[in-house]
Amino acid sequence: MKKQLLLISITFLTSIDSHAQWFQTSNINGSYCFDFIGHLVAASGNGVYQNSYNTWIQDLSTPCPVNAIAHNSEYIFIGTNGSCGNAAYWSNDNGNSWWEGGSGLGNTLVTSLDMHDDTAIAGTLSGVYKSVYNGLSWSTWSAVNSGLPTADISSVAINNSDFFVGTNGFGVYISSNGGITWSAINTGLTGSESVRDILFNGNDIFIATSAGVYLSSNDGSSWSSITSSLFNQNFFSVAVNSTTIFAGTDSSGIFLSTDYGITWNPVNTGLEIPLTTVWSLATTPNGAYVYAGFSANHGVFKATVSELTGISETATAATPFSVYANPATHQLVIRNTAHSEVRLQLYNSIGQLLLQERFSEGTFILNIADYQNPVLFYSVLCENIIVQSGKFITN
Repeated sequence: MKKQLLLISITFLTSIDSHAQWFQTSNINGSYCFDFIGHLVAASGNGVYQNSYNTWIQDLSTPCPVNAIAHNSEYIFIGTNGSCGNAAYWSNDNGNSWWEGGSGLGNTLVTSLDMHDDTAIAGTLSGVYKSVYNGLSWSTWSAVNSGLPTADISSVAINNSDFFVGTNGFGVYISSNGGITWSAINTGLTGSESVRDILFNGNDIFIATSAGVYLSSNDGSSWSSITSSLFNQNFFSVAVNSTTIFAGTDSSGIFLSTDYGITWNPVNTGLEIPLTTVWSLATTPNGAYVYAGFSANHGVFKATVSELTGISETATAATPFSVYANPATHQLVIRNTAHSEVRLQLYNSIGQLLLQERFSEGTFILNIADYQNPVLFYSVLCENIIVQSGKFITN
């Protein structure tokens, strides 16, 4: 097996934070879903927040987590985990007031919501439910599960008149008759994936799954993996703007593609360690910014898209960190020219931590001959903040 020598040359400037690609805009208790309703709205562990000039204002306080949010031109729906006695709420005044809207759902956990015109669908741990607006009110939620192999629904989406659902362990299903019947659309998938996110981009459909991110350009008739080079990452979220794709994982942070999924790079500089699940990703309508919502109390992070797409995390000489690949060897050479201690973490392609070492100023050599992985990922940390990350091919 061909090995490579990596020379990691680390030079710190006076302020690490000034070079972070991501910065935290809020530490609200988990951010499980985003939506743009004239402004950014986040569903969280204790209610609904709206963002105004990087300030988060709570619209609705709930005693249980809000997992999902969706809107049409007049209404906003949110779905909770059901433990507070009501699984859904709605607002028709842009979130200024809220009303209970979970009749028919009981206390089930709502995992996802989507709306189109006068129809709303909810994915829950008890199946798929539908509610229709009759001009005066929303109907009681009714189950629409005929043909689905499981009631464990991870994601839902509406595209024109078609309903799509992502299941937990059975891939993707479609209904073209309002949920009366469902059919599997798993060509190109194994059919055992957990599908956590469904996103439409023009005529293309993206899904974030337990086995990778997949793309369909034929209404789901067939799927192609666009993350095969990332080797079995566990994906929970995806965001697309033009040819730029962001994909969020459970423990390896966020990956970026600027060529519509052909190549990928990690973009984790500025995120907190340990990396937790990236539940939600969203780009602003003008494509200028991207937001990432994390589990636990890591909150919401924001980055400027042009900074992420214009800076490779395998940095060049113009940046304070650089990585160089040299001819075959089985060593890592770490050079720290700063007066601060840094920490190097080495991961395999499925996010397992292989090595963690601390280095003071100087040059150090690590033997990596025992790590038989075709691709290795690394992070350099200072005070638990990632200041550089990247990957290298070992064969």
